[in-house]
Amino acid sequence: MRKNRSDAVHIMFSCSAFANIGLNVSLVVPHVQREEYIIENSETFGLYGLVNNFEIVELPTNIKEDKHHKSSALSTVLQKFLRHFAYALKNRGKLSREDTVIYSKCYISGLPYIILKKLGLIKSPFAFETLYVKNSLLHNIIIRNSDIVVTFPKALRKKLEFEFGLPKNRIFKTPMRLVIPKEREQAALSKDDCRQHHGFNANNTYIMYGGKTGETVTEVNYFIEAAQRLPGYKFVIVGANDVAMEYYESKQIDNLLIYPFQPLEEYIKFTKAADILVAYYPSTEYNKYYLGPGKSGSYLDSSNPVIFSDLPSLRERFSDDIVYFSPPDDVNSLVNSIKHVANNMDEGRAKALKASKFIEKHTFENAAIAFCKMINAHSWD
Repeated sequence: MRKNRSDAVHIMFSCSAFANIGLNVSLVVPHVQREEYIIENSETFGLYGLVNNFEIVELPTNIKEDKHHKSSALSTVLQKFLRHFAYALKNRGKLSREDTVIYSKCYISGLPYIILKKLGLIKSPFAFETLYVKNSLLHNIIIRNSDIVVTFPKALRKKLEFEFGLPKNRIFKTPMRLVIPKEREQAALSKDDCRQHHGFNANNTYIMYGGKTGETVTEVNYFIEAAQRLPGYKFVIVGANDVAMEYYESKQIDNLLIYPFQPLEEYIKFTKAADILVAYYPSTEYNKYYLGPGKSGSYLDSSNPVIFSDLPSLRERFSDDIVYFSPPDDVNSLVNSIKHVANNMDEGRAKALKASKFIEKHTFENAAIAFCKMINAHSWD
């Protein structure tokens, strides 16, 4: 599990939620080596602000993701497949019990379980969760042979039914899940304290982007271009790796501040310290219909106004009452949206207050309870 990615946050919070409602949870992940970012297993729960309430089984893979020492795609695929296959065989007794559900979000890692179920060596139900499916051999095998497919986007649910021929009773719509740190620690943090913690000037307006970075990441490049056009504001990027840091700093933009990946507790302080949060995604097919930003929870729980790209996938999740929408792929629109929000902060704070109430309904625990109800009510014949 790549511990400095938003998908890892989602995985950890999902497992913790199932454990919190009384389930026995084992998270089975490959070992991934990254010299520039080393987190020991003993530190994993603390990294996300979670209590140690479930088991993490790290498979003995040798997958390297360093800048100069990166495993080939073939090596990564083979290692994931073989190690999961070996794990499933070793634990086939547990994976054949009526009270066990095998829950996967990875096509490669899920394949061994599908094969062993076909061979009759494991018998527990196999649930697969995804936001996107393409017409490839691997995706077809996984989707058509899963006992249930779990997803959120309406576009994908239609695709599964009409293109893949799945009956409706095998398609579960997952409730929306938003990452909210335990006990909502950030509620006790004042904006002034967080700004002081990060050295933010009380007289400046800070616009923040947190998440995936890199010189080819379009939403970050839009964000940087907006910074160049709005020199009167401070623009903050949180989550850059060493390569991205070097690239962004080489641009020498005076009002652009770059920070590396942060533990969740520190990341929350950034979202609280900022004035406006931005997630301006380009209008790709995936983003338009399937996007579910992992940062949504921390953004919406920051007490600050949020600007999203105006995409159908985000409209499906959020409304104008709680966020601002800006037409995608148009930096002029993004610049105008930032200026509008900065000049109407009372309006923005009113949206932020509604956003904070909205996310209270969409916790991982509520989603876990709903999923268990669907599982218990499902006919497996």
